[in-house]
Amino acid sequence: MTDVFELAPGSHVLLYTDGLVEAVDGSGAGFDLDAAVRVVGADGVEAALSTIVERLNIHTRGHIDDDVALMLLRPMGASR
Repeated sequence: MTDVFELAPGSHVLLYTDGLVEAVDGSGAGFDLDAAVRVVGADGVEAALSTIVERLNIHTRGHIDDDVALMLLRPMGASR
């Protein structure tokens, strides 16, 4: 079975592994995924991914216990 859906203009799809949402800081607080998602549409794809990774490294002080993979998709023909 295949599901097909359309993205509205300007929409993006962010795929990520559990290492992103399970990343904690020194006090055990989880990474703020909502804040990371807000940057997705603001810049181009590469800049958005770089910002998320930078925020993750700041949050964890570079101590990530699990692998993290990110993929940001945008519709073909999108300006960013």
